[in-house]
Amino acid sequence: MNTISKLIRRPYASHSLAGVLVLASALSAALLAGCSGATPSSVVSPMVQATNVPVLLTDSPSTQLLSFELTVSSITLTNTAGKTVTVLSHPARIEATHLNGVSEPLLTLALPQDTYTSAVIGYSNPDVTYLNPSNVATEYSNTNSGSATVTFASPITVSTAAMSLSVELLLSQSVSISGNTVTVTPAFNVTSVPVAAQPTNEANGKIEGVKGAISALNINANSMTVLTTDSASLAVAVNSSTQYDGISGISALGVGMLVEMDLATQSDGSLLATRIHVEDASTHDEIEGPVVKIAGNPANSLQIVLRQELGSDLSTSNLGTVYTVALTSNTDFNMSNRFGEDRTFPFNAVFNASTIFAGQNVTAVVPNVSGAAATATMVTLQQQPVSGTVSAIASSGGYSIYTITLAPSDFLATLTGLTTVNVYTSSNTQMVNSTPIAVGSTARFQGLLFNSGGMLSMISGQVNNGENQGKDN
Repeated sequence: MNTISKLIRRPYASHSLAGVLVLASALSAALLAGCSGATPSSVVSPMVQATNVPVLLTDSPSTQLLSFELTVSSITLTNTAGKTVTVLSHPARIEATHLNGVSEPLLTLALPQDTYTSAVIGYSNPDVTYLNPSNVATEYSNTNSGSATVTFASPITVSTAAMSLSVELLLSQSVSISGNTVTVTPAFNVTSVPVAAQPTNEANGKIEGVKGAISALNINANSMTVLTTDSASLAVAVNSSTQYDGISGISALGVGMLVEMDLATQSDGSLLATRIHVEDASTHDEIEGPVVKIAGNPANSLQIVLRQELGSDLSTSNLGTVYTVALTSNTDFNMSNRFGEDRTFPFNAVFNASTIFAGQNVTAVVPNVSGAAATATMVTLQQQPVSGTVSAIASSGGYSIYTITLAPSDFLATLTGLTTVNVYTSSNTQMVNSTPIAVGSTARFQGLLFNSGGMLSMISGQVNNGENQGKDN
């Protein structure tokens, strides 16, 4: 396989910025024609102005789900006059659970400057992986299709100010599981995200941990195109401030290379890479998702539910599948540093074949995949969300320590047999929550999770607003 289209197989079309701009130009022309007079003496209305707006995907959690896929077939916005604008016209297959508390760009389009009050989102073919009553990872899918109408809590105004449009899948309201009966009725929320001059986190234009394969590279122009794991083709720029991890710089990148990026939305709607991480320049495939079963002590085999896939041997049709990944004495174990978490852990934090446990979120670097089996050359502990009710708050050694009680249906509680997590935050933690954390409130943390002396402990890189777990509790 020597074409980039085989690096990330997609059953649906990707969206290029150029194509979307053509669409937006056509929309603008149509609007102009609609408001022009028919006689030579009439005053021709000026062309409708547009702003380049990145459209982001994110997820509000359901801690019972190991994975959730959905085809988003269309997105339209309706303005105050009842006119509609097409945002997405071609289907995109997405996996939502890896977007819990973080965002990922789907496309950028020139959106007519206007005030919008609602959206209609078309969807089809949901696919859910969950733990059944026997605690076995089970995949459910159907071919249902439909649409959801979202009336905005506050109208969204598109002006000259830089902004993004966030489309949030409300998983806790979308999926109901009772025994082996699964009901899916997708629900969404749509909000605007202001973009700061220097974005620092998800709340002001920073987009962290975006994974994909480089499909085009122009070193002289400091630019590249990256195909993400969720059907998006992103135009990404770099500059002298871009940090490189695992490689020396842009000259060390190549077409087909698998990357993880932190992106900053610019004032013109474009995306600038502030960090580019390469796990292994020779990597062919990567499997990422929660570990649901471990064999051996030390571990010699993992079962991983596929949430994100990169490489020529994988495709979106396999998302939600349980992969068996063999470990050898040569398998390396690493820890991600997406949020720049402290490495002087306030507890005993070790990640290797003897300490890995079911419930952790990992990436397995594999030379190739045969069916649903592979052998890992490297396993990296990745950030994951922990959501629950705050039962205690303390402080020690410069850390705030939150004791989080997990929901009974949380797969982490089911897989570990533990019901609480001690979460440590510091001055380096990105606090993007708008609701203060208090005993009795719900909270959501992103970070690296460990089992330290029989207790679940997390060093958190980001704090989000908590979410009630809705239907699956």
